[in-house]
Amino acid sequence: SVLTLSKPPSFRPLGSAGLQGKDRKSMAGLDELLREFYIEADVAGLWTKYAPELRRINEAYRPFAEMALNDIIRYCRLDHNFFQKITESFRFNICPLMSHFTAWTAETDEEFYIISGPSDRSPGPGAFYHEALHHAINPLTAAYISQVSTLNELLPLAQEQLKGNYPEWEDVVNECFVRAIDHVLSGKHYWWSPDQIRQRIENEYKNGFILCPSIYEQLADYEKSGDSFECFFPRLISAIEIKKEQLNWQSYWNSQAK
Repeated sequence: SVLTLSKPPSFRPLGSAGLQGKDRKSMAGLDELLREFYIEADVAGLWTKYAPELRRINEAYRPFAEMALNDIIRYCRLDHNFFQKITESFRFNICPLMSHFTAWTAETDEEFYIISGPSDRSPGPGAFYHEALHHAINPLTAAYISQVSTLNELLPLAQEQLKGNYPEWEDVVNECFVRAIDHVLSGKHYWWSPDQIRQRIENEYKNGFILCPSIYEQLADYEKSGDSFECFFPRLISAIEIKKEQLNWQSYWNSQAK
């Protein structure tokens, strides 16, 4: 929401410019709060002190942004210009006060941002895969929402571990696809063994992303198919069986309890 305001210390609303799809009424009074905080916390002084280090960190990651987008284009067999708008106006920023391995995206009429928490990995494309993949995956789940919704009986099971996070089934499905593909792409770049990738997929499963193992197992067939991910997507969804997933979930947690 700060992207809808002018630069500090004024933080004045920018009129029609701003985040796409956001309700501007929800930001009423934000400019005044930011002006007060900026002064009381001496943000200008903190920026002078820490900006060089932040720039150094961000510059270390910058070369990997385009690499990650190209990896996604190749893997999902997207049009070569799929991310053209993003690559022309791409911004990546590390935010040290965020939790490790968290990130979010924001898009204005002119620029695309990935804001990431700190990572203990060396700079690499892995910092970009997750958020960028959402731009390839989310439209597919929306396009095939009727087919995706046939699996929503699995949402209560997923919520046993998600505990209120991702309350909508469509969001859970998006995350399962993104996380599975993210681990595959990261595995290729970082030379993870199949066992290392499977362990990461299992960790996602433990966290409530119930479709990650099933999606991961089918990705090998996708890679061999030669189809675009868009074409393969409905086939992948139709191969997921609710009863099988329910039994797998029960069996897995029973084994963990022993």
